[in-house]
Amino acid sequence: MYLYIANNMKKEFKEKLPMWYKDITPFELCLTDDIDSLLSCTFLNEKFWSDIKMFYSFSKMYKQSNLTEKIKIVGVDLDLSEGRCFGNHVTYVENPLSINLNNVISDKRYFRKYPCSTILLILSLYEYDIFALSDEQLRVLLAIDSSYKGYCNESFQWVQVEWFDNLGYKDKFIEILDKTTPQDFKKINYKYGLSKKIEIIDGKLYTEIELEALSKLFDVEISLPKFKFDLIKEFKNIGIPLEEASKIETDKIFSSAITRKSFVNISLKQ
Repeated sequence: MYLYIANNMKKEFKEKLPMWYKDITPFELCLTDDIDSLLSCTFLNEKFWSDIKMFYSFSKMYKQSNLTEKIKIVGVDLDLSEGRCFGNHVTYVENPLSINLNNVISDKRYFRKYPCSTILLILSLYEYDIFALSDEQLRVLLAIDSSYKGYCNESFQWVQVEWFDNLGYKDKFIEILDKTTPQDFKKINYKYGLSKKIEIIDGKLYTEIELEALSKLFDVEISLPKFKFDLIKEFKNIGIPLEEASKIETDKIFSSAITRKSFVNISLKQ
């Protein structure tokens, strides 16, 4: 997955994001429960040598066993209420340290939100050129978090294309999408197990995502840490109508994601 440098994300967006992303070498990574987070962690590890040291399941937080030194963490595909993170959802609590394009757009209507994955955000942010990738690699990237779906919806297509343009990937993505059907993407999803989750079983990370096949496809090792993890925190994970969220004290919200126009998923500190 060694790509060529290019200018991608539009300057007007990049300049509004927190600048800590330029060097995350002092930080380790917190993985979440899907391929979007794992592929993003893989890319960040290649670029900065930062390693996965924590895992967040949205109801529980785990840390590498026997880790004695104090570490600083970046959440990856994780919409934290505070602290450094890369995210892609509209959030209930806006975090000024979050690398999230939904925080820097002027039009806050839900249908104008960023409709793509965290890995596409990261690739664009760090100016990597997807034109060096094969059609199969691009289809996988577009399948993650259903980043292709908006293009297949005639009434929403213009919003999706606008965001592809903001990332700097419009021409190549449209080229791929115009010769790929939704059924083709479903086959890609099934082939690589892209909808499968990552979980902790007996203290170790486990998934049915086809990591060996993805590693071969991208020519980079995409794998889960082999060491054990210890449970360090538990959270109450709830989904509620957006209007009811105002009853919750914001300092109790660990992470949040508005997943529909009027609905929010929240992890509450306990």
